[in-house]
Amino acid sequence: MAISTNHHNASVNHATYLAMKAAVPLCTRAIKACQGNVTACIEAIDICNIAEMTPYQLTGLNPYDMREACQVPPLCYDFSNVATYLKKSDVQAELGVTGHKWSDCNHVVAMAFELSGDWMKNFRNMIPDQLDAGIRVLIYAGDQDYICNWLGNQAWSRGMEWTHKADFNAANVTNWKAGSTNAGTLQSSNGFSFLRVYDAGHMVPMNQPKVALEMVRQFIAGDI
Repeated sequence: MAISTNHHNASVNHATYLAMKAAVPLCTRAIKACQGNVTACIEAIDICNIAEMTPYQLTGLNPYDMREACQVPPLCYDFSNVATYLKKSDVQAELGVTGHKWSDCNHVVAMAFELSGDWMKNFRNMIPDQLDAGIRVLIYAGDQDYICNWLGNQAWSRGMEWTHKADFNAANVTNWKAGSTNAGTLQSSNGFSFLRVYDAGHMVPMNQPKVALEMVRQFIAGDI
C-alpha cells in the first residue's frame, strides 16, 4: 500500500519501500511467534511498527487516509465536535455516564491491549464457527486506508481456513454498486463477503456516507 497508486502518488520513496519490504519476513515471523507467547507479541508490535508504520508516519500523511496529511496528531482528525456533544449534561444523563470525562482515545486502555499482546494476535479463527452456524459475515475496507488496508484484509479473508475457503477463493470479484454508482468490488460465497470500497479511508461512513448506508442496507437485506 505504501506505493499503491490508488489515485495518488506513492507515499514513500523507492529506497524506503525496499527497506519496508525487506522487513516483512521478520515482522511475519514475530507475529507467528506471538500466537502462543505474550512477550513475543510485544516484540512483534515493536518490530512491525518500526518497520512498517514508522516510515509511513514520517511522511506526515494520514495513516487512515493516504490522500491527505495528518492534520491533528495522533488521530489525525478534529473530533472536538464529538467531545462538545458528549460533554453536554443532558447527553451524559441519557447515556448514564454523568460525572465521567470523554476522551477520543484512552491511552491506559490502549496500553493494556498492547501489554496483553492483543494487537498481534490472530482473531480470524473465531469467524469460521459463525459461518458454520449460518451467521453471515461481511468484511469491508476503504481503498485509501493504510493502517487497515484493503490488500491486507483481502489477503487474510482469502487465507482463512473454513469450510468453504475454496469456494470463496474461486468466486469472481465483481463490481459492486450503491444505487447506480460503481462503489467498489465484491467477492462473496456461502455467507462470507469481502468488500473493497472505492474512495474511502479507514472511516468509510465518514468518507462515503451514502455508500456506507447502502452497504448496510444490502447486507441486512441479504443482497451481500
